[in-house]
Amino acid sequence: MASPEPTKSAVVSLTVRDPSRAVSTDSGSKETGESLDVAPEADPALPPLDGPEGWLIVFAALFVSFQSIGQRDSFGVLQRFFANDKTFDTTNLVVSLISAVCASIWSVAGPLSVAVTKRIGYRHTMVLGGLLICVGDVLGSLSTQVWHLHLTLGAIVGIGIGLCYYPISVLPVQWFRRRKGLAQGVMQCGSGLGGFAISNWTQRMIDSPGLGWRWALRINGFIAFGVVLLASRFIRYRVARESPVSLPPTQSKKHLVPTTHTPPPPARPRSLLSLLVRQVDFWMLYMQGVFCCFAFYIPFLFFPTSAVNVGLTPSQGAFVLSMVNIGSAVGRLSMGVLSDGLGLLNVFILSMLLLLLAVIPLWATATSLSSMIAAAFIYGLGTGGYVTLEPLAVAVMLGYDDFGAKLGWVFTGFLPGTMVGGPIGGALVDAHTTFDPVTGVKAIDIWPLCIYSFACQLLSAAFIVVMRFRLKPRRLKG
Repeated sequence: MASPEPTKSAVVSLTVRDPSRAVSTDSGSKETGESLDVAPEADPALPPLDGPEGWLIVFAALFVSFQSIGQRDSFGVLQRFFANDKTFDTTNLVVSLISAVCASIWSVAGPLSVAVTKRIGYRHTMVLGGLLICVGDVLGSLSTQVWHLHLTLGAIVGIGIGLCYYPISVLPVQWFRRRKGLAQGVMQCGSGLGGFAISNWTQRMIDSPGLGWRWALRINGFIAFGVVLLASRFIRYRVARESPVSLPPTQSKKHLVPTTHTPPPPARPRSLLSLLVRQVDFWMLYMQGVFCCFAFYIPFLFFPTSAVNVGLTPSQGAFVLSMVNIGSAVGRLSMGVLSDGLGLLNVFILSMLLLLLAVIPLWATATSLSSMIAAAFIYGLGTGGYVTLEPLAVAVMLGYDDFGAKLGWVFTGFLPGTMVGGPIGGALVDAHTTFDPVTGVKAIDIWPLCIYSFACQLLSAAFIVVMRFRLKPRRLKG
């Protein structure tokens, strides 16, 4: 018996049998329309999880992190220099706004980075970010007023860092399952190593009569662009979503089967954000980030200033800051490994305890190079654990699907703290600085700054503890 002809209201559609998943390629055109989703665990059409290709990609991402986040984490050297140099004749509060603008824009660049990645591809997005870092540094070297630095080293470099960071942030959870904590730590330790290297060589260039701070910025910018450009060629996603208007190239007409049906009216999909705000876990992650970032960058900004305050030289102050970044590199790697065995949120809480210990009593009572190094290194361990485990916590608590977009929305919680945390710290330093007109020496009471930092980190830790006790045991290790 012949099948009845479809009515005018019926629609003939094409159903794809057993479609193969799209895998990202080296072609720039194939990158367009990519998703920051996490790949399925078992799919013979995809590269294997936890394999050597994943490690190569993670090591390439390490160099992107080295030059992007590492440059931000070395700003304390410039903070001390700009606040004391006669070129700008300004205060710690005004100078700290440079870092605040940079970190604030970086923290909310997640949705922007996802949108740009879907349009031009992850590789081109990273290269664009590296170019903006270079442009911001070079234009910053031409500055004659402080607001020029806010615009260049703050806004332009901040956008560049965001465009570099978010495309690589999804790589460990795309390419790894059993060792994703270790992979995340390896990738993230690049920023700690970058902060260590950049802070030291920047101080040396500033002290060099033939270079100075202007050439230091230019050289840092050109290095950043070159490293990101080279590293991006080795990075690819394990899975990418093809454009919805095209079929994967492996499909042929024999896979298309005509079906006759009258489709129901499509339901209006809810946006990802509207779904997230209904989840308690989202708000726990969001609020811990809000409070943490009110104090997170303060030691990065004021360790060099504090070191000089206790009688050390500017070069020793730069070395103290570099020890924060060395500790951060160690923390990113070690905390990632520990989280694979001890549980994600357990190690997350340990990282917060290290942050608290480093501020009070260690930093507040430091009076020598050795005690400053101890405070800096332990604070670095805590920050390393925090930045490594935060993205993994988002994946475990909120799910792996649409991971890049979820991470971007959680990171928008960093905005209030990164915008005003540094300036609050600068205001506290300015308010508790005394000047002896006889000796010409400035003295800073660092305790108010330490108490403020400790209180913010304690509130952040409280939200992580609540998350830990709400989490079901089977999800502890992600």
